[in-house]
Formats: sequence, C-alpha cells, structure tokens
Amino acid sequence: MPTAPDPFDEFLREIDPLMQLQQSYSKRSVVLMGKLDIACIAVKCGKTWANVSGKAVLRAYAGESGTQFARIAQLPEIVAFEGHMPAKEVNSLIADLKDSWVLRCENVRLTTGGRNYNWRLPYLIKAPDPGWQREFALHGYGPDLSSLLSGSSLQKIDTDLRHCTSFDGFDGLCARLHLPHRRDNLTSSFQLSAELPALVFSAQLRLTDWSFDVMIHDFGVPPHVTVEWLPQHEMQQISRDRISWADDPDVPRIVSIPISYDAQKAKVTLWRGELRADVVTVNLGLGNDEPSDFEPLEFEREEPTAPDFATKEVCQQEIVRQTPLKLPRYRSKLKRGILLYLMTHGPSTDEEVCFGLDVGELVEPTSSFNKNRDPQFFEHIYKDERRKHSIEVQIDKVRTDMRKVGIKV
Repeated sequence: MPTAPDPFDEFLREIDPLMQLQQSYSKRSVVLMGKLDIACIAVKCGKTWANVSGKAVLRAYAGESGTQFARIAQLPEIVAFEGHMPAKEVNSLIADLKDSWVLRCENVRLTTGGRNYNWRLPYLIKAPDPGWQREFALHGYGPDLSSLLSGSSLQKIDTDLRHCTSFDGFDGLCARLHLPHRRDNLTSSFQLSAELPALVFSAQLRLTDWSFDVMIHDFGVPPHVTVEWLPQHEMQQISRDRISWADDPDVPRIVSIPISYDAQKAKVTLWRGELRADVVTVNLGLGNDEPSDFEPLEFEREEPTAPDFATKEVCQQEIVRQTPLKLPRYRSKLKRGILLYLMTHGPSTDEEVCFGLDVGELVEPTSSFNKNRDPQFFEHIYKDERRKHSIEVQIDKVRTDMRKVGIKV
C-alpha cells in the first residue's frame, strides 16, 4: 500500500523554491519571502499553555526581519501572543509543530497529554488579509478544549478582557489577531500558510499593435504569466521580455500580450512556482462596434475552490488541479505522437488513436518503423492480430503517464 503524502513535505515542496526568489535593484534587493508572522491564543493547562487557535504566515517583506514576540493579552486562564521571525525559520517552526510545540520559548504547546493533531494536505485559499489574492495553506486540527474553556469560563474571560484590556471580549481578541472566532467551536486549530505575491489590478486594450496590457503588482519579483485564449482554449506562455521593468520594486509592471486571432476572452494566470497566485478572465471587448485604443477592459477574478477533504484521493486530485500540467516527455516519436493526439482529442479508443496518427501525420512518415511510408501504417498494425498488441502497449503506457499527472483520458 502506498504511503500517504506528508502534509508538511507537500507544503515545503511548493514553498521552498519561492523562498529562493529574489531580485536586485540599484538601491536594495528584494526577497519574495522575507518574514514569518505568528499569532496564537492559548489556554492554561497545568504548567503549560495549550493552543486554542493559531496561525503562521510567510509574507513578502523587504526589510530585515528579526525575532520578536509579545504577549498582547494575559489572564489566569488564557494568553495571546503575536510576533514574527525570519522566513528561513519556517523549517524550525515545522519541526516544533511536528513535536507538538507552537512557541517553545513561551511554553506554548500545540496539544497536551499526548493527543494527536490531524494535518490536512495543503491547498490554495483566498487570502484573508488585504494585499494579495491567494495563500497556500496547511490546516491542522486537534482535541476539543471545551473542558478547559467552559461557558462560565468564557463569560469570565469576556468580562476580564473588556475590563483590563482594549479587546471586546474573547471574539474581539480573535479578531485582533485575525484568527477565527472560536466561541462556538473550541477544537484546537493551527494554520500554516504562505502569501503568493502577484496581483492583477487593471487591463486595457491597445488596438495600435493588436494587444492588451495587464497591470500587475508583484513585490518586485516578476511572476510567470500564462494566457488561455477563449473560446479556443489555446494555452500560451508569455515571455519575460513582454513584462516591463523599472528600477524600483514598488512600481507596478505592465505585461503586454498580443491578442490571438478570433479570441474573445483571455484567462490570465500569474504563477508563483507551480501555484496560481492570481487568475483573471479578461473580456477583450472586440465584439463592440467601435472599440477604442487604451480602452479599460473588464475582468472577472477566479476564486480558489476549497477542496472536499472526505478522502485522501480527493485531496491529491485538488493539488494536481491547482498546479500546471507536467506533461510526460518522450524520446520516442511514436509516444510523442500518441500524447499529442490524446491531448487534442481527449478520451479515445486505440483504433481512433491509430487512425488519428495516420490522418494527422503526427508521426513522421520517414520514421524507421514506417520505411515504406504506408499512409495507413498504424491502422494496418491495429488490424493485424499479430502486431496489434505492440501498438496497444504503447498507447496504454502514454495513457497511464497522463493519468498520473491528472489528465483524464
């Protein structure tokens, strides 16, 4: 039986490459992931504190981030912490979380009494804080803490917080730390996430050179950009030389995109590694009677869809769905031809693939396995019971490889 993927390994696999991204400017250098913000509320449990609700967020940050934590609220029953550390400390934080700690320096445990924490595979979420559109998040859930925070205890905490601090009770404290309100759900939770700094904020038409411009914020580190032309569903990767450059990381960039023939809309995706930082569908407005040069274009933003975590398989499918397709690479001309046919025609029978290889000339007729240049070479192989198995094996191998990367064929 295959081993289930480790949620922390899956998180780091996607985030580690982003931690290395940086861009040098004349006045300063920018690192994409510069700071790790942490906040948590914990309840007294014997001699230690047990996490009620907490989060850690890797953020784009231009300055030098040290390590600093402060207790923003403390009562006999609960304590609340807020602080930050350098982004490179995320590996240490993950090691602590695996060992059931949140803040060792403050004696705050993730859970107590040897009780387990359940971690779910990471996925894309809508960013809760203003600035960027998406985060890549890993959620963990632990035991119910209602025995430590009963109704009467919460009432006393509400009263003390309002009397001794500026927070409007327990829910006000949660709101101050941007943590979910926990009054109706006292199951311990922790979220580890990473901002994906790239954002489309406007688009305009350029009729003079039959293109359109997309204005983006990217924190000074250009993202990869792709376009899907609609309704054709043709994919295109935009080269870096079409992204403007300014010697200031705070200046928005312009991505100039030539318009594909007959396209009515363009789905523009900004990538951070293999994660979609922002996705918008731009209405090119070319059906208008008199489109004008530099005309602002309307666009619709695509929100990430939270996966259903009913099964492990669903989680894995969602991760595949949220990443670009990693198509198999073959040296074999025959396998490349089969892959091309299945990508353009979708689910097909073996006979249809063989017919398509002949009609579409997807394999060069000068190939060594078709020396006589038979225009129906693959169809004849398929109909020959002695040779049929050889082509079936090749088609089945390509189908299997495509299914491994999430393509249904």
